[in-house]
Amino acid sequence: TANTAVTNAAAAQGTADTAVTNAAAAQGTADTAVTNAAAAQGTADTAVTNAAAAQGTADANTAAIGQTTGLEACANGLVVADHDTGLLWEKKTGTVGVEVVCETTSGGCPDPHVVNNQYEWSNSGADPDGNAFTDFLEKLNDQVFGTADSATDVTGCFAGHCNWRIPSITEIGTIADCSAGSPCVDPVFGPTAPSWYWSASTDFGSPNATWVTSFDLGFMVTLNKTEDTFFRAVRVGSCRY
Repeated sequence: TANTAVTNAAAAQGTADTAVTNAAAAQGTADTAVTNAAAAQGTADTAVTNAAAAQGTADANTAAIGQTTGLEACANGLVVADHDTGLLWEKKTGTVGVEVVCETTSGGCPDPHVVNNQYEWSNSGADPDGNAFTDFLEKLNDQVFGTADSATDVTGCFAGHCNWRIPSITEIGTIADCSAGSPCVDPVFGPTAPSWYWSASTDFGSPNATWVTSFDLGFMVTLNKTEDTFFRAVRVGSCRY
């Protein structure tokens, strides 16, 4: 009986030791879980910090780039950027009134940006040799005629750029909007004659005619190239380039 009692006591002690060992192992597992949770929290905090830094970079980039959609009247007051098409448009000046036919005006029209100026597309009948090219565009792209847009400009061309041109019929159609009535254009473009504006798109069926857009009614037709009507210059670009 005494021996049995000793054996039972030893067994009980072994069970107690096992319980202590298991408790220690459980504590180790709990400690590991706490450590892993802390590490996970640190990773989450780092992710939040990185997201905040990325947002800050995005905000800074947006501020540096400026407006990225819609129409923007550039700070120089000379041009309008359409960020949806990537085009930079000439802004007209003056007040809509009596048309001035630059072809018959002595010396041409001195200021090519006046809204009432009218030009012919062709003098010979089909070729781009009318005063729209020899007077209007020549003045815009002339390094001597214009004045530099800023101290960093090395050219006197209009708004600091020497690659102004006549828009295609598709391009000029993108700014014709009659939703607010006539003239069919956003007021940001400045004064606009409610009439025909030339495009560079020759009528394939008639080399002596080219497509024009009506800023009175918003539709497109062809017009004989020797007629006189309005122009608005364009180039690819934005307020910053």
